[in-house]
Amino acid sequence: MSVVNSNEVPDADNASLDSTWIDVAGGVGYDYALGSSISIGVLGLARYTSFSFADVTLDSEVAAGAPDVSYLSGGGDLRVKYALEELEAELSVGGLYILSVGGLLSEAFPNTSGFGAQGRLLLTYPLLDWLEVGLDGQLRQFGLSFGPEVGTAFVA
Repeated sequence: MSVVNSNEVPDADNASLDSTWIDVAGGVGYDYALGSSISIGVLGLARYTSFSFADVTLDSEVAAGAPDVSYLSGGGDLRVKYALEELEAELSVGGLYILSVGGLLSEAFPNTSGFGAQGRLLLTYPLLDWLEVGLDGQLRQFGLSFGPEVGTAFVA
């Protein structure tokens, strides 16, 4: 789970727009050892991501370009784990199919669909039997098709 507590974007009047990002994911995976130091695995997952903005007035120029949105997606990852003595590295890549889009996008474009791609590099080192320290880098990118049809909002 990832939560970014605040992000401020100045508008033309030097006002700020506070935002909240929530990302919750769960999944089931399986790893297969290829030897004592390397394994490959698969992971199936479900993810909920939400971006929302606090204290937004309809008059705000910034608010007009920053609607609340949420995504429900499902997908999977392929991963490789490699252990070099105590240090362990994990590299994973995968895709996410967007199952639903919430907020203003679902109202304005009810036929919206999309897909995402993600990658992760995780390095961990054990400090104690029950404690490890890690460095985790992740990238996730979504692409959307709004599926416009004549007669829906915003389509002539």
